[in-house]
Amino acid sequence: MTTTKKNSPLKRLGYLLPLIVAIGLSVTAYELGIWQLHRAQAVHNAAKPQPEKPIVSLASVAIPGTDLSGLAINHLVRATGTYTHTFTAPNQELKSKKEVVTYEVRLLHIGATAGDKAGDILVVRGLAGIDQQTLTDPVVVTGRLYPRQPSDHTTGSATTLSRLDPSLLAGLPNVSLYDGYIIATDEATEYGQSISADRVPAPQLLQPAAGFYWQHISYVVVWWLLAVLVLFLPFYTRIRDRRSVTATHQE
Repeated sequence: MTTTKKNSPLKRLGYLLPLIVAIGLSVTAYELGIWQLHRAQAVHNAAKPQPEKPIVSLASVAIPGTDLSGLAINHLVRATGTYTHTFTAPNQELKSKKEVVTYEVRLLHIGATAGDKAGDILVVRGLAGIDQQTLTDPVVVTGRLYPRQPSDHTTGSATTLSRLDPSLLAGLPNVSLYDGYIIATDEATEYGQSISADRVPAPQLLQPAAGFYWQHISYVVVWWLLAVLVLFLPFYTRIRDRRSVTATHQE
């Protein structure tokens, strides 16, 4: 009679294969948990302002005629040009004071310099007043860059913007529009003299991330528990088989 050795290669493979598969599945579940943990951190970080970056030139983060990149949003930028058109933007929400106000908005024409293309960008100077300043000389504008507003706040006209969106001005002659707009925190003449205005706050725009913090944390717990269970399953199977064999012998 031919007998099979107790520790034959085939039997050892039968023990090792489930363990190898379990380790692979466990590592996969662990990595999925790490991914969900990173998502939770992204959601948490998106809910708070980021450290301010140095002021850069507008032309270094944006190009006329192209969509504003996500990396350009919230940048503190500086641009030098002349104001060519003046508008008002009613029904704008001033979140810091929880009130609705009217902005004074001007179109800044920036000349071509050192390889940068000429362009035009909307600048929120501040709150609209009864008397508007006459600014015909070049102005150095410093402020925060925001994406265009997606929905109307009022009915537009030749001097009223329904929303802060440069596409509304596409019909103007000889303009090359930057996407988005700037809320000015400072204006000065080309000689460094400050220009006063009734400024409005220019806070960082918090960019929401998909999902909720605790939802992602719950996914982390689920994936890591699954990793532990999958890794334990082959050992549980062997323990159960041994107990079954022992019980059979005892009978």
